[in-house]
Amino acid sequence: MEHHQIAMYLAAIADPEAVMMARDAVLMAGDCAKIRLSPRSAKP
Repeated sequence: MEHHQIAMYLAAIADPEAVMMARDAVLMAGDCAKIRLSPRSAKP
């Protein structure tokens, strides 16, 4: 298991809501990156 996975596991035990928020933030950041990387969707 990788270090960040262990950290996520421990955080999930400590504060599940914080983990959910962090995961949502990562997903939103990923969506923004996808939009930025594809020139077609960037144009109006």
